[in-house]
Amino acid sequence: MESGIELLVIERSNLVSGLHNISQKIVSILSLFLRSMKPFLLILIFTLSACHSSKKSSIQSLDILQATYQKYIPGESGGKGILFSIHFKKPKSGLDINSVIVDGEVLKFSFNLKEEMIKLECSKFYADPDRDPESGGDRAQFEAAPLFHASKHQAIIHYTLAGKEGSQIIQNFEELPMQMYP
Repeated sequence: MESGIELLVIERSNLVSGLHNISQKIVSILSLFLRSMKPFLLILIFTLSACHSSKKSSIQSLDILQATYQKYIPGESGGKGILFSIHFKKPKSGLDINSVIVDGEVLKFSFNLKEEMIKLECSKFYADPDRDPESGGDRAQFEAAPLFHASKHQAIIHYTLAGKEGSQIIQNFEELPMQMYP
């Protein structure tokens, strides 16, 4: 009987070591499989993200006709400013302008509808703190005036068109001659 118990213990021991060997082989096969699938998984992720971004770009872009900027210096009150004007064709469906960002700065804007064209305007004014102490500005900020001194500008218009949100980047601004007001 003792030999039967020993045989049973030996067989159980062989079974446990056999299962351990099988589980190690399964883990190594799965590891190899996952390593070989990594490029395919990356391709799948990039493909899905490309599909997602192409869905976003399905919104109609604005048909820009002209983009200009004009620096100005008011006479009596002092200071300096810059006016941005963007002309684009009126879209067929409802358009809401959500924000206008020029060179990283959110600007207040207004727009006028003229027949089949929309004129969007936004400006930045830098008050001269010496001539207008109530402006709250300081000399360094007035002198720096980053929008006024920049030679190239980039604007981003965030809008809603036919219920879909979109944005458009404008880079080719034409500079108009500076205006000096009395």
